[in-house]
Amino acid sequence: MNLSNLHNHQTAFVLRTTGSPSLRLRLEELGFVPGQEVTRLFATPMGTPIVFAMLGQRVALRSSEAAPVSYTHLRA
Repeated sequence: MNLSNLHNHQTAFVLRTTGSPSLRLRLEELGFVPGQEVTRLFATPMGTPIVFAMLGQRVALRSSEAAPVSYTHLRA
């Protein structure tokens, strides 16, 4: 499962990031590292961008940028 599949207000833990080295580095610099708790807050009506909450900040990603981030231990 990847972060673009989460529903609003669901929380998960980052398992790993995939994709190009530059995308992985950008995501890791934003805080999407293994074990990090991430909550999907909402998405725009068109579905992208998606806003996530983590580390006391809000991060907006396109669906294509959230897709390479796998998660585990989903909580409602």
